[in-house]
Amino acid sequence: MKKTKAAASPTLPGGRLIRLCALVSLCASFLACLSIPPHPRPRDYVGVGKDFSGELALAHSQALRGLGPRLPGSESDRIARAYLAREFRRNGAKPRELAGGASTHLIAENRGRSRDVILLVAAYPVLGSGDWVDDTGAGVVLELARAFESTSQPYTLGFALAETRPSRATTEAGIIPTPSQGEDLTALWEPVTDQRAARRLVVEAGRELAIAIEAAGEPDRIRAIIVLDLSGHRDLRIVRDLHSHPGFRKIFWRSAARLGQDSIFPSDESWDAPGSLHLGFQERSMNRILALVDIAPREDELAVSAPTRSRPTRSDLEAFGRVVVEALGTLMRRFEKVDAFSR
Repeated sequence: MKKTKAAASPTLPGGRLIRLCALVSLCASFLACLSIPPHPRPRDYVGVGKDFSGELALAHSQALRGLGPRLPGSESDRIARAYLAREFRRNGAKPRELAGGASTHLIAENRGRSRDVILLVAAYPVLGSGDWVDDTGAGVVLELARAFESTSQPYTLGFALAETRPSRATTEAGIIPTPSQGEDLTALWEPVTDQRAARRLVVEAGRELAIAIEAAGEPDRIRAIIVLDLSGHRDLRIVRDLHSHPGFRKIFWRSAARLGQDSIFPSDESWDAPGSLHLGFQERSMNRILALVDIAPREDELAVSAPTRSRPTRSDLEAFGRVVVEALGTLMRRFEKVDAFSR
């Protein structure tokens, strides 16, 4: 009896340690979940059904903005990514991360009857401030995923959030600094102080996303790329991009006219060629692109300090989102006719 007891006793500390580690891990996971903003439930908002809701899109962007300034690798960045992944899953889209250069982009897919993809692209800013590039596009993309969740689509819908990050900081001697303490990452990154610099970072984010998609061997699946570059200003107005696919542009502007949203998709605006997320795709001959770029950011392009802005309203986002949903449906039907004819 004594021998048995002596042999058994050395295993007790190890067992306790394993149980303690498991408990600590469980508690850490639980606390991490508690820090993620709550899911905006449709039933908590009056009048929200299965159609695109500007109120839910706004709730998503506000939840992300409420996490405070984000920098790459910060706690708020990790929480925001966890929030986005959770919301994509709730909306029937399978999320994953795609590394490209120094960035890590978020991708999600809602599988359709065909593996061919219509890819919706927006920015995911980790710039330390939302003054120049905010979470409006990400909120709209999440709500678009919900709007298409309940219906079977002929094509796979892809959702890509291109990580938009600042430039690495260096000292006069060319040395990259290290954070002074804990999560203080500000010394690692150059602050973004004007709109022109922010637009360059958006273009670079799209370029790195395009390179990552090309490296993953996925361009052959992509039938169309729709870029959603929304500024977060009130009174959305989408520029007529000179280099976008003319057939795609016609479909979206006709949908806007049918829905009475000419003010958001004006047909009398001058043509323009804004720099945005789509340029990197075009550089790689992925030219079946429609860039939906809000005109508002360009008004402050030369500003030196952060612009004073009024945020978009629920009705702004709802009108924009419903045009996108209708136009995407028309585009998919067009592809179906082309595919049926080719067979």
